[in-house]
Amino acid sequence: MSDNINPYESTQVDLDGQKPLVARGFFTETMITYLKAASPWLRFLGILGLIGAGFCIFFGVLAFVLRPFFTQELDSTIAGLSGLVTSTFGISYIVMGIIYIFPAKYLYNFGSKMNFFVKTKNEQAMETALKNNKSYWKFNGILVIISLAAFPIMGALIFFVAITSYLM
Repeated sequence: MSDNINPYESTQVDLDGQKPLVARGFFTETMITYLKAASPWLRFLGILGLIGAGFCIFFGVLAFVLRPFFTQELDSTIAGLSGLVTSTFGISYIVMGIIYIFPAKYLYNFGSKMNFFVKTKNEQAMETALKNNKSYWKFNGILVIISLAAFPIMGALIFFVAITSYLM
């Protein structure tokens, strides 16, 4: 090994002779055909997601509106419990509906921008489409992490409520 070579020194690269990582005209006709075929389905699923989120919010609000009808003919202890369950149901559905708006919007935007790219070959549209795709998967990944973290907490809470109700 030579004395004047440092093994810990970073390598030097000549960037002037390198080609760009992404070249214009990268998409083949087959790729564009697949993008064109996927675009309507992405938009369709995005619209269905927005409709589903709207239904979640609607049923959550409906739970609050109908709450007095659930508790009207019950004695005070059961009415209080029924009101708590109805309120929890309503809040849960409203929160879920609001949360599901975001991935549905990302999915719809991904399909729309991809469709625009296929029609116009506008590279900015494809960049925006891929940004929405990234956001969609990132949001879903974070949601899965939160859900996985919530399972043990919910299990412990259910166990605590079961033990407490058994002891009473």
